[in-house]
Amino acid sequence: MKHFYLLVLTCVFAFSASAQKKSYFVYETKTLFSLHNLEIKNANDPLDAPIEPKNVVRFAPYFNFGINYNYDFSNRVGFYLGAGVQNMGFITRDSMNNTSKHRAYGLAVPVGLKFGNMKDDKYLFIQGDFFWMFDYKEKYFQGNSKSKSKPSNAVETINFAATAGICYKSFTLGFQYLINDFFSESYRFDYNKTIPSDEYNVTNANIYSFFVGFRTKLGEEGEIVPTKIQQAQARLY
Repeated sequence: MKHFYLLVLTCVFAFSASAQKKSYFVYETKTLFSLHNLEIKNANDPLDAPIEPKNVVRFAPYFNFGINYNYDFSNRVGFYLGAGVQNMGFITRDSMNNTSKHRAYGLAVPVGLKFGNMKDDKYLFIQGDFFWMFDYKEKYFQGNSKSKSKPSNAVETINFAATAGICYKSFTLGFQYLINDFFSESYRFDYNKTIPSDEYNVTNANIYSFFVGFRTKLGEEGEIVPTKIQQAQARLY
């Protein structure tokens, strides 16, 4: 009978080998290409017609990084929780070809699930992001002139995003959508500085970004074998 139990335990260990649990930290960095679906209205326009400023792709290659704690339930499914910084914003262009740039840094807390091959770093991931926004800045370019400002309470302090992508051999490719409006309700968008009397209310201001990045493991713990199986094996020997 003892040999029978040993055979059963051997089978259990053989099965658990395909579902080994691992935990480790991962450093992540990425470059974002961002666009907006900004919609504003001129408070002095009797028709109250919405205006959608032109989109210009915003390239943000730096200050997008974080460290994630990863826990792989098996070689096929994993979980991660992290903390980092992200450079968020967009660029617009008005009908007179004047350009405005808007940027804020956010302390980011991503929570995600991974599906694929954890051992070979080939997996899909879905992720929810929590942001605490700080250090907002905007710049306006009119011909050869440039102005910049840092208005207070311009952006929503707390924001959320949904992210999805693929990781292949540590390289990542994905998409992120900022769920809440980027600007606060009290913010007034200075769409055209050539007409100082005009005031624009923001009715919609979401950001969506495509990104490429890199993830690398910082350390890895050994397989976690279930305690009950360890105790059963100890009793047999």
